[in-house]
Amino acid sequence: MFNAYILNMKKDVAKLKHMEQVCSSRLRRYVFLEAVEGAVLSAYEINKYYSEQDATAEIGRPLSRGEIGCFLSHRKLYLEFLSSAYNCAIVLED
Repeated sequence: MFNAYILNMKKDVAKLKHMEQVCSSRLRRYVFLEAVEGAVLSAYEINKYYSEQDATAEIGRPLSRGEIGCFLSHRKLYLEFLSSAYNCAIVLED
């Protein structure tokens, strides 16, 4: 049994409507999760999960706020999935 998760930023209403049209005709079950908008995160929220020093050591540069938001969105999705009864998932972004 699987579930489809769709990440969508609250401000992207047109994308949400489009994905709802596409998914409603193709998937039996799906859940929209509000994506994290990196641009509006506080320093505390960023520093809770992100280290500029570690990112630079790993990939040679710091992550952008958008990349941090993307990471936190997927983290949120994974935690949601792990607390569900599903044994696999499809992850979609609008």
